[in-house]
Amino acid sequence: MHGESIKKSKGNFMKLNRFLLVLGLTAIGLTTASKKANALTWTIGTNSGMSTSVNYYHGQSFTPNVSGPSGLGTPGATVSLQSFTFGSSSSGNLYIYSNQYSGTPSGLSSGSGLIGVSSMAVNGTYNFGNGGLLLSSVSSPFYAYTDSSISSLVGSNSYSGGSAYFTSNSSSIFANSSTLDWNFSATFTDTPTQAVPWNIEPRLGVALGLPLFIGLRMLKKRRALKNSSRKVHDLTSVR
Repeated sequence: MHGESIKKSKGNFMKLNRFLLVLGLTAIGLTTASKKANALTWTIGTNSGMSTSVNYYHGQSFTPNVSGPSGLGTPGATVSLQSFTFGSSSSGNLYIYSNQYSGTPSGLSSGSGLIGVSSMAVNGTYNFGNGGLLLSSVSSPFYAYTDSSISSLVGSNSYSGGSAYFTSNSSSIFANSSTLDWNFSATFTDTPTQAVPWNIEPRLGVALGLPLFIGLRMLKKRRALKNSSRKVHDLTSVR
């Protein structure tokens, strides 16, 4: 009878041990998830242009960590482009290049250095989907070009991280003007790729520590049960 009681206690102990393990792993998972959710968001751009340019294909170079006159937030270490706008009249798609594009608007989809294409503009904004477009560097220049003719404001070179490009028709190459910038805005995010599981909030600290404390207590109890089982076995053997 005593042996059956010991076996039952061992079974209950193993069930509790599995429960504590699941509880501890869940708490660690919650901690990790909370760290991964801490993403930075910032914008760059300029809105100082006052002259309206009608029916031009637009281009603008930009550098993610150069905020410009209308930029907001602090740039992160890694960078994903979320959206880009030249104003409410933007249309078509926006093509992002890692180098200056020397072709025409009609050839944007196959140019050397193309790294991403937006969805169709909605309310003047070009979006790059869930997660955005991952860029290789926060401090390198990139180049944005439209495949549609649009109207927006242009002004003197107030944005130090890039300059304007333009052409009047789809079969002419984009020309650069180092003294001008289009009014533009770009939004970026920086989501940390490494979670820091030891930076634990108090409530999660309790969730992690309590199972460990109970587990240690149960380990001592299991050792006591083993000792008791040996004594019973020894007594039975003597009889």
